[in-house]
Amino acid sequence: MTTFQVHWPPQRLEAHFQPPRNLRCFAQRPRSLHALLTNAVASRPQAEALVCEDTRLTYAQLNQRVGQLAAGWKRLGIQAGDRIALLLGNRVEFVVCLLAATRLGAITVPM
Repeated sequence: MTTFQVHWPPQRLEAHFQPPRNLRCFAQRPRSLHALLTNAVASRPQAEALVCEDTRLTYAQLNQRVGQLAAGWKRLGIQAGDRIALLLGNRVEFVVCLLAATRLGAITVPM
């Protein structure tokens, strides 16, 4: 019988849900999708982030679209904790909407 030793990255405990449950999470992981996108834009803005049929977006281009949509939703009064229903298929617009909602702290409800 062969045994393998697995080396896991550093982890931390986080409290989630109500009532709180302690879950093991990787210590270096971003706190949100917004943070993940921000890190990607800062480290590799011209790298390909999203490909869907003939559409190709870099992280910088994706971030620009997300920022424009988030700003528009904010002007409409959408804020953290609000729910946004999305009726979109697997396409670029779905990803942009999901990330814009995350930037505002809103909750997406895929339909």
